[in-house]
Amino acid sequence: MKRSEEMIGIDSRINSARATFVAPLVLALVLLGAFLSATNVNAQIAEDALFEVNLTFGASIPSSDFSDYFDTLGANTGFNIRGSGGYYLLDNLSVGLYFNYSEFEVDNPANPLKYRIYDFGGYAKLILSPEKKLTPYVRGELGLVKPNIATPITSPQVGFREISYTNGIGGGGFLGLRFSTFEYGGLFAEVGYRAEFVSAKNGSFANTTYELPADINNIQLNAGFNLDFGPKQ
Repeated sequence: MKRSEEMIGIDSRINSARATFVAPLVLALVLLGAFLSATNVNAQIAEDALFEVNLTFGASIPSSDFSDYFDTLGANTGFNIRGSGGYYLLDNLSVGLYFNYSEFEVDNPANPLKYRIYDFGGYAKLILSPEKKLTPYVRGELGLVKPNIATPITSPQVGFREISYTNGIGGGGFLGLRFSTFEYGGLFAEVGYRAEFVSAKNGSFANTTYELPADINNIQLNAGFNLDFGPKQ
């Protein structure tokens, strides 16, 4: 039994290390973009773009009470996958919808379950220098959160169960750099902070109600691909 718990602990650390490995990749992309910006190449974001689509993958680092959830079930570094699409109100301002999935390992060898967070909502993104090949941007988002949380249960027996809790509100702010690799698209890297307001939300299992002990907050280090399309007439 002890050997099994040790192996579970090793697997958990390996998974955490894999997720953490994304961070230096994101940093490398940022540094590459900073280097390329020194050339001051003016291959801008397409001025006639009407829509944008973004695909993102990154590391999610637990923050605040989430790193010590349920006292003994803190979250390890996880990952997030995001898709979003928006409309350009202006050449440097887009608004749209996003869907984000985040998954975290539980820092407890006795609990093989996960923390899974589903986010859906709207965003606004301001591109600070759309005429440049390398441009910084800021993005804010707000929406609904659906938490599926590994929970210590007391009925019908003591153990753990992944429980779906009622929806909460979540939001975040991001600062990023986009590098236009061709006229209608490019790569980007960003860092941001998400706050999921789910404290005291309820979930039930086997006729027993459970309550989330705190909000779920995390730092995200992301990299992704952007595509602009739909030229204006």
